[in-house]
Amino acid sequence: MTTKTRYSHGNDHRLVISTICTHLVAFHEAGFEFRTERKQQVTVVAWNPFTWGGGYEWRKSNSAEQPSILEYSFIQGTDIVRSPADFAVTETRNTGSFKSSCSYLFGGISNDSRTNPVDPPDDLGNDARSVNDVVVRYRYNGQDRTIRHSSG
Repeated sequence: MTTKTRYSHGNDHRLVISTICTHLVAFHEAGFEFRTERKQQVTVVAWNPFTWGGGYEWRKSNSAEQPSILEYSFIQGTDIVRSPADFAVTETRNTGSFKSSCSYLFGGISNDSRTNPVDPPDDLGNDARSVNDVVVRYRYNGQDRTIRHSSG
């Protein structure tokens, strides 16, 4: 996993963006995720010693500056650039966070929560097993940037 942290609005907004390229024995996942956060003042509460120092903490927020995803691609082999749309990618959005990934699971629990004893097929095809790299180009705080996961 490659992770980059970027700041904007006088360091009051923060973007943490990461690539995902996981290859375990029975689970494979490829994609990227990010979270956007705002700096929030900590209110001093007499009964909570963790607040006595004051200061701030980062909290996920949709009102923080959001990145614009310009390009997102998977690399198969050493140089075959593929669109994530070819891989049945799923997207998850929550407060201050976004994840886009595809995954492959075998020899364990299937989507319907029953045991799946099937061995993995030899053909890697268009699923997370065949992804060697993830490249995301994005714009944040007026600057174009690229994050790349090089798993080799």
